Amino acid sequence: MPVPFAKKYAGFYPAGACVSTLDDLTKFGRALLSGDNRIFKDPATYELFVSPTSSYTYNGKEIPRNCHGMWMLPFENPCYGHGGGSGICSTYLILDTQNETGVAVMTNQGGEYVYNEDMMKMIFGEYDPESYWGTTPAAPEGSYRCARTILKGGLKLYSLDFTGFDGSEKFFFVPDESTGNVLMETLDYIKTSEVVRIFEIAMTRLWIVSALSCVIMILIKLVQKIMKKEKRPLGKWAVALMLGEIAVVPFGIFAGLNALWSELPADSFFWAFYVIFALTIIIVLLAALGVVWLVKTEMKKGTRALNAIVLSTAVISAVNIFYWNVCVFWIT
Repeated sequence: MPVPFAKKYAGFYPAGACVSTLDDLTKFGRALLSGDNRIFKDPATYELFVSPTSSYTYNGKEIPRNCHGMWMLPFENPCYGHGGGSGICSTYLILDTQNETGVAVMTNQGGEYVYNEDMMKMIFGEYDPESYWGTTPAAPEGSYRCARTILKGGLKLYSLDFTGFDGSEKFFFVPDESTGNVLMETLDYIKTSEVVRIFEIAMTRLWIVSALSCVIMILIKLVQKIMKKEKRPLGKWAVALMLGEIAVVPFGIFAGLNALWSELPADSFFWAFYVIFALTIIIVLLAALGVVWLVKTEMKKGTRALNAIVLSTAVISAVNIFYWNVCVFWIT
């Protein structure tokens, strides 16, 4: 792939977007492994660098989790290193400080596992929980949300991602006895209430149904207008309201896709949240106008019911927009 197309903007803080070569990464790994002061002039600084900044605690034992940016990587023996990558590259640096052995890997494939993951187990050995903890940690029960997510701001919907553990997991995880969370070598999984999980999934599905209902009602009204057979007329406020609800969706998708996959900085697409904020104000005002119109206007039951359905879609949309912070442009 040509180099200009291989450049990738890392939109997630604190991703460093560091770009280098395999030769440089290998030299860097050797210097860290040997501790021969090619990086650290004072040996005490090197010893500080390889000392734990955070640790796992389980079954009465404590094992380093991170040493100033170098993760403890669970193989047959604890190793240290860091991985990284983009949509088209994968990189891993692993150092076995006990045996003075290190491996640097670069592949031209995003999310590559054969060389970056499987081959490492052949070199450094398989992780055995018994050798680390004296027992195999019990599989956590319930629902969990990945901590590497977005909990505030216009991209909060990204947090609608739940997982569970069924007991068949062979990878490294440590239950945090104080919080109920699950800790892994590079991320946590946050214990989530089952009520919250059901509520968020149900509410989001209702939003999808609501948006589709608006599209269908707009299309039906358009066809009836063309055929001049409109039996249950919608108020102009209702049509404008549904158009506003529908418009929120593409702007939200545009911002979300750009934030996750675009090579452009946030400034280039953040304007979409301002538009959604303006649309939200319009939706709320039109919904209030619709309530007044329904109360004061005489109409057939069928017409009233249809307009009431439009109001219900507005309520569903507004609740989701506010809950998921889609209109919140002031949190970045």
